[in-house]
Amino acid sequence: MWWGTRFTSSYGLGRFIMVTVLDEWKVWPRGMMVVFTLMSWRVVEWFMNLPDPSMQQAGLVSVVMGAATGAFGIWMSKEVK
Repeated sequence: MWWGTRFTSSYGLGRFIMVTVLDEWKVWPRGMMVVFTLMSWRVVEWFMNLPDPSMQQAGLVSVVMGAATGAFGIWMSKEVK
């Protein structure tokens, strides 16, 4: 597996640096949080522009914002360690 801690000479230094940067800087989790934040922002914008929102639409926004709060809390507790 190329993302493990052992590297052979066939993978080269460039791939080692790329994997190290991805692992140590936590690029994927941070990118996912940015995408999730943008998605929840767009859901709230959509909801605020509705002329007469229904209970189902309000429930959708409530679930998205609750999931965003939970994901952010989990992410922040992992980030401290």
